[in-house]
Amino acid sequence: MYCFDFDGVIAESHAICLAACEHACRVQGGQLGDADPFAALDPLTFEAVALECGLEPARFARDVSDFVVNHEQVSPLIPGMSGILRTLAESGPLAIISATHSSVLRRFLDEHDLSDCFDHVIGGDAGKPKAEILVQLDTMTGNRPVVMVGDAVSDIHAAKAINIPCIAVTWGWQPIKMLTEADRIITDPSELLSAIPELKAA
Repeated sequence: MYCFDFDGVIAESHAICLAACEHACRVQGGQLGDADPFAALDPLTFEAVALECGLEPARFARDVSDFVVNHEQVSPLIPGMSGILRTLAESGPLAIISATHSSVLRRFLDEHDLSDCFDHVIGGDAGKPKAEILVQLDTMTGNRPVVMVGDAVSDIHAAKAINIPCIAVTWGWQPIKMLTEADRIITDPSELLSAIPELKAA
């Protein structure tokens, strides 16, 4: 099973999530600040953004989720990703594991005609860390995750926690200096078609 993070990896959702965080800050009387709040976080979660701002994490994450769920716009797809996901789906089951609410994930997949590519779509409403979800996928489905594709240091750590390789992408939310522990770093979505099979075979 090939497991993907969502925000910044499959979806160009930085702008919507940034707006959601600004909204959640205002609700608690706080301020997000001028710097990109996601770039240096470990773990890269909305709760971690709240802690950086001195705000209550659970409430902040709920307010972010509500904002994104109710947002009229669906995030754009990372260019070139549609055909790549369809090709990968032919060689093994795919899963999304994300902090974003599962209803947003499914709406995105429907909008971009990709719902049939993913066997499992698990959002932040599951209330579990990524490493735990990766273990659960193995237990529930009998399809052991063989690679994690993410854009954050926390994706790398989740993969290492269950001893699977991680591919880090540079078009996402965190800079390459945060991704050095990944088994492979790629700069273009087309590289997934060679990187995943190579790591799977290793």
